[in-house]
Amino acid sequence: MTLFLLLVGCDEIDALLGEVTNPDIAESLVLGMQVDPGLDLANTAFAGGGRGAAYLSTIGGAPPETADLTLVSDSNGILPLTGEGDGVWTTNTAGGLAYVPGETWTLKRDGSEILRAVAAGPASINLRPTITEGDAYTIDIGDQDYDGLLVTVVDLADGTQKWSNFPHDAGMVYDMLLAEPVLDVEVPVETLTPGAYAVGFAALRANNSIDTTDVNALASLMATGVLEFRALTVDSAE
Repeated sequence: MTLFLLLVGCDEIDALLGEVTNPDIAESLVLGMQVDPGLDLANTAFAGGGRGAAYLSTIGGAPPETADLTLVSDSNGILPLTGEGDGVWTTNTAGGLAYVPGETWTLKRDGSEILRAVAAGPASINLRPTITEGDAYTIDIGDQDYDGLLVTVVDLADGTQKWSNFPHDAGMVYDMLLAEPVLDVEVPVETLTPGAYAVGFAALRANNSIDTTDVNALASLMATGVLEFRALTVDSAE
């Protein structure tokens, strides 16, 4: 018997292999929120504060149509998730969740834990408060200990979200953090026409595959981060 078998044991190996070959895939995203003083997001989709989401799919099959999913933490208790279709579930966007860096979050399916992660703290980034139309605008966290980056641009004139790389279906969280990690994002130049904006960015940290239960350990993950909003003014080039 190999040393690995002696140290781990056959039962543990069977459980690990079961999770690697499990066809069920679960991804979850939990975001706290910080807004710079003086920046008003009341008429935007982010007025409710922090939020959470889950994405379910299966290897070689369609996502489940129904599931009883909840997010759980000490500061929030049990937060129910509502199905949005196509394998996506979200918390109530009107009531933001409490987010405490260092606190443990779990995603439960039918009352049983499937994912677990420790809430990551915010990144440390200096962003230009003013640019000229046509200037490149890039957010880069490559020098910090994170696994992925989300960015959104909100037009403060009408509250609309002009652009984002937020995940909108199953598989996108995995792609952004593991398959092809995104650590720097350049906002499309055509997005930033003259005006006032709120730019939100969240540096994400993913859990380890050991923090998965009864889902595919190689394809499932939970990511956490703080969505920070900064003001940006785009001046006319004329």
